[in-house]
Amino acid sequence: MQSTPNREQTLSAGVAAWLKIAALAQRQGALADFELLPSEAEARAGKGEESTRRVLDALLPELARGRIPVAFPLALFGDKLGALKLYYDGTHLSGTGHVFYSVYLRDRVAQVVSGR
Repeated sequence: MQSTPNREQTLSAGVAAWLKIAALAQRQGALADFELLPSEAEARAGKGEESTRRVLDALLPELARGRIPVAFPLALFGDKLGALKLYYDGTHLSGTGHVFYSVYLRDRVAQVVSGR
């Protein structure tokens, strides 16, 4: 019988998978950029939840070693929550949220490509 992986094993495997994707993209000449979308609760609080912080704590040093940009745009979403309905259910973006995030991603791609 196979045992269920614990949280640390799952976290480690997830980080390894993200790094594998980045390495594959880089070997093919692509730029890699990791975008972590905050939940509505995280955007309101201005900080990641414990599970998100654990992922960031494990992932960020590895991405820095590979010189891979990463963003977790808490302030971007938090600043707009009062004016726009960005989330459908607290986790998934609404139609407005998708439009808002697509504009951000367009600008983020231009920023990463230009090296700023």
